[in-house]
Amino acid sequence: LLPQVLMEEDDCPELIPIEEKISLPSAQIPVTIITGYLVQRFIKQNIHI
Repeated sequence: LLPQVLMEEDDCPELIPIEEKISLPSAQIPVTIITGYLVQRFIKQNIHI
């Protein structure tokens, strides 16, 4: 069973990194801002007082 599983994994295509089309620093939103927004939204939806 184990060799068959390994063979199935070998059929996966190689992952090729996608180059960013936008290279301007001003066009990129910091991850911390996005994370903070999502956490705040999650907390508001799940806490009913």
